[in-house]
Amino acid sequence: MLFSVGATAEDASGAWNSRAPNEHDLALPECLPSPISGLGRGYRRVVKPDVLAPGGRVVFLAGNTANDETKFSLADPRPRIPPGHRVAAPSATQGDLSGVRYSAGTSNAAALVSRAALRIADALRDLGDQPNAAQLALVPMALWLRTLLAHSASWSTEATRLVERALRTESNTHTFTDEVSALLGFGVIRPERVFACTAERVTVLAGGEIAADERYVHRLPLPPSLNAHTAWRRLTVTLSWFSPINPAHRKYRRAALWFEPPGQRELLVQRRGVDWQAVKRGTLQHEVLEGDRGAINIQADGHLEIPVTCLAEAGSLDERVPYAMAVTLEVAPGVNTKIYDEVRARIAPRVGVRPGA
Repeated sequence: MLFSVGATAEDASGAWNSRAPNEHDLALPECLPSPISGLGRGYRRVVKPDVLAPGGRVVFLAGNTANDETKFSLADPRPRIPPGHRVAAPSATQGDLSGVRYSAGTSNAAALVSRAALRIADALRDLGDQPNAAQLALVPMALWLRTLLAHSASWSTEATRLVERALRTESNTHTFTDEVSALLGFGVIRPERVFACTAERVTVLAGGEIAADERYVHRLPLPPSLNAHTAWRRLTVTLSWFSPINPAHRKYRRAALWFEPPGQRELLVQRRGVDWQAVKRGTLQHEVLEGDRGAINIQADGHLEIPVTCLAEAGSLDERVPYAMAVTLEVAPGVNTKIYDEVRARIAPRVGVRPGA
């Protein structure tokens, strides 16, 4: 599925107390990567890992080096006591089937993401009897899963502030959001955000195939109840595609797709999270835009236009490229709006009326 997962130091094993003076929990705050999770970029500085997911906490042992510096080493990676994720394991007693251990790592995070992908696949199959379901079926399931998993991710406010305090300097002010993507990826996944909508959150799916030099414009109707809205709102747009490759070319990927984020004028939202240039380097563009100032002016037939463009990038592109896109519009919970019902009503296919025989 061409999807990489990093780990956060989160689990449900409860509070942890050290058993020896040299034992330490080096877990970073929630939504930041675990000390045992790999960091870095992909080819041509593509955002990697794509997302983060809970990988469990680990215990480190502190030891002094010759120059009085403290060096930490990983304790037993699969202890029989917390912290970490509790998993089935061979018991010390023969025939006992209740044996467990506690483990942590990016493999744990990947397993949780795989579980979320299965739940998303089930939700998509449930749409099989809905209008426009045939259009969804034109896009490979793996592409939908990749798109929707990334679509559920974002940088948390707390994690972003902590990273800014620790890493932002005068010299990296203009490149900070690009550099931080090597640490946070697109953020921690929240799968529940894509399993279903709410009254204040609506997700629209679009996809198909596109060829070189083509441009498709997708229209998202804006709900009338947002007119004069002044509270917090967020627009999330995620596009991903499967690109043919050219191993002999330095750019490698033959198909370059992208969209320009809408909403700055209509919804008064601004980009948040990963740098606008970094999101266009790979085959997954994930944009989060937020706003909480100014009153929105929604026209009677208001809508957002999201154009998807395709160009040949690494030599010729003679085949059509499958792509999937998810768009979520949401407002703060408790606001008196019903944007899901309004958008659904405007997207639903019109049923033709035929005169009686």
